[in-house]
Amino acid sequence: MKSAYKNHFTWRQGLFLTVVVVALYVLLPQIGQFKLSFTAVKTADVELLALAFACILGAALTAALSYSQLSFRSIPFHRIALIQYAGMFTNRLLPAGIGGISLFIDFLYRQGHTLARASTIAAVNNGLGFAAHLTLLLIAAVTTGFTVLSGVTYGVFLWALVGVVVVFFAIKLLLHYVRQPNKIAKFIRSVTQTLKLFRRRKLALLVAYISCIGTTSLHVIALNFVIHAFGVELPLAASLVILTGGVAAATVTPTPGGLIGAEAALTAALITYNVDGSTALAIALSYRLVQYWLPILPGIAAFLFVQNRKYI
Repeated sequence: MKSAYKNHFTWRQGLFLTVVVVALYVLLPQIGQFKLSFTAVKTADVELLALAFACILGAALTAALSYSQLSFRSIPFHRIALIQYAGMFTNRLLPAGIGGISLFIDFLYRQGHTLARASTIAAVNNGLGFAAHLTLLLIAAVTTGFTVLSGVTYGVFLWALVGVVVVFFAIKLLLHYVRQPNKIAKFIRSVTQTLKLFRRRKLALLVAYISCIGTTSLHVIALNFVIHAFGVELPLAASLVILTGGVAAATVTPTPGGLIGAEAALTAALITYNVDGSTALAIALSYRLVQYWLPILPGIAAFLFVQNRKYI
């Protein structure tokens, strides 16, 4: 018994040390980018940046609400919220949000879901998030007579198309190299069965969808606060389109958290709205400071807590 406990403890220590090493390997080379972000903040309204950061933290709670509705088991909301905050750390280690998604799949699995069901919940959550984002874009387009989309529409859809192509070929490559077709078939059947179960959970899907709208809206408001912190006046609809370009670029950029790609896309989109280049870059870097860099600190604290409680 003592030996088994020792092995288990050693395994958990090894997992933690692995995460720390990966974090140092990924984040240390990006310190230069962080310094640029911090320099840009000096010319901004710090109170508005603080409000933007509060919106980012609030968005984690609405995102947690979505998962709580989609779960097939009753899980205390505070646990889901803690995992969401922990994802603010793990998302910085891998590109395209893979760190946060895999963290939630592991969490749901440990909470009693099968691996296929946990993966399906994560996929449905992401699908609802995408649908919510498109809904807000449509509302913004209709309410502004589609003028808000002028100049950046093609770039946004180009990024989205590239993302779809990348995901498609990644799935094909995965299926090609996996050598256990029976397990794949069983996994797919389980996913299909889980999706059928969601047909009878329309209210849960609706609440999760509304939660996703809230999450995206808070990110848009956060970006709008940052834009106004530099004395630039842009409507929320424009901030939504600019954010869309940044999210699309971050998704397809093969760097942790979409570093460099997201900043470049945000800057380019801001320039399209007649923001001068230096200010556009300062806004992009400052937004990434409150959306990417600062959440790492509460993310690490949450990650250590949930690992200590063995939620992951």
